[in-house]
Amino acid sequence: MINAINTSLSGLLASTSKLNVAASNIANSRTTSTPKGTFAANTTAAALGSKAYTPLRHEQSSNKYGGVMSYNIPVNPASLTAYSPDDPMANEEGYVAVPNVNEFVEVGEMIKASNAYKANAKVLSTLAETEQDFLDRF
Repeated sequence: MINAINTSLSGLLASTSKLNVAASNIANSRTTSTPKGTFAANTTAAALGSKAYTPLRHEQSSNKYGGVMSYNIPVNPASLTAYSPDDPMANEEGYVAVPNVNEFVEVGEMIKASNAYKANAKVLSTLAETEQDFLDRF
């Protein structure tokens, strides 16, 4: 019973982490910074010293004692170059760095994380019901 609880709890925590990573990637997907190795043409933007957002990818693997281990890995390459001459962070050629995030993929990751969370919560609920049935018989 304890192993089942630990497995479900690790799944709940991993799902929460996956959801947080996807939400953070989406929230920061439209941020811009000066492309690496260049300077912003706008002196005000240069004074801000904006650092590029590094998107993360959430990975999970089985734990040999049951449950899952989860960890976040920086996406490589972290940013892509886009032409946006009106952006305050644009360099002299009009390019900015944008996070390497596909919002559609991130929404899919959020849906998977939500479904995994629901499944693990249901397992915990079923375990609680089973335990209560067992205790009621004695």
